[in-house]
Amino acid sequence: MRKSLKWSQNDLAQKVGTSAPIIGRYECGEIKPSIEMAAKIADALWVTTDYLLGRSDKIVLDKKILQSIESLSEDDKQNFISHGLLNRNDAMETQSTQGFFIINL
Repeated sequence: MRKSLKWSQNDLAQKVGTSAPIIGRYECGEIKPSIEMAAKIADALWVTTDYLLGRSDKIVLDKKILQSIESLSEDDKQNFISHGLLNRNDAMETQSTQGFFIINL
């Protein structure tokens, strides 16, 4: 997920309050993040902890994020799609759940 956002390990580390080497160790499975850190990472990446841990193939987006995506120009949407950050077919199959949207991947 971090790579699809084109973030470096350092970018993510700064967002969650840790270091790039620690993010690298999480990614290669050398160490596991605490529950609190996993939640921070999931929030930074705009996914659920279940998605982050591989327990779900559904990304849950905050309604504000989805509205931001929907407000993009068609050219910008195409850029997201071409970079693998948005799948038009899946994005159209969203369903509202208490202010959140679930995108089935």
